[in-house]
Order: sequence, then C-alpha cells, then structure tokens
Amino acid sequence: MAIWIFEPGHTEIEFRARHMMVTWVRGLFKDIHGRLDFDWDSCLEATFEGEIDATKIWTGEPVRDTR
Repeated sequence: MAIWIFEPGHTEIEFRARHMMVTWVRGLFKDIHGRLDFDWDSCLEATFEGEIDATKIWTGEPVRDTR
C-alpha cells in the first residue's frame, strides 16, 4: 500500500462550477493538508483524509475570492 502525504505549497485542488448556466467559473485551493492511502491491487478501496482552507480560494477575481 502506498501512502501519500499532501503538503501545503506543493498540492492544490482545482474545481469548476457553472455560472448562470452560461459559462464556467474555475478556481483552486492551495492550502491542502491530508493523506491518501492507495493500493494498486484494490484501488476502489482507496481512502482520502484531509482539510482544505476555503478562505484561501483563488478564482482570478479578487472581489469574489475575498467574499
């Protein structure tokens, strides 16, 4: 089994969300703490445990990011 430890500053999570059914808003979170336990022979049993600091969101729009 492999265990990965997510380090803040070296890990990010990206997302995208629909805005008014017209366009997509994309962004990411950079402050991730956690770990992933993964075994290639039983990959459907992988587990993730972690925390994301939602106050450190980045979407490229400073006004939206500070709300």
